[in-house]
Amino acid sequence: VEVDFELYATGVKNLIDNALKYSSGKVLVNIDKNTVCISSTGDELEPERLDFERAFNRKVETSNSGLGLGLYIANQIFIKHGHTLKYKYEDGKNIFLICFINT
Repeated sequence: VEVDFELYATGVKNLIDNALKYSSGKVLVNIDKNTVCISSTGDELEPERLDFERAFNRKVETSNSGLGLGLYIANQIFIKHGHTLKYKYEDGKNIFLICFINT
């Protein structure tokens, strides 16, 4: 995968930082030829937080949970590289997938 290393690393770092900040356990990072997967144990994100196209979301903004700006910026970085940011919640884990191809 060819990317702007510093820019892309900023997006990935944001996802890892969020996972570390909000996880109640270990953070796992898995990489294969199609995706980077960052997963952590924690509460499921509210649907309102999953609109990565919005920089600020007053409906979910609190002093404890941030503005959602980090996910917006990370998403924009991945879009710039032709990649897709996806989220799913399975077995008590928040899973963010950076997909290199449309999966």
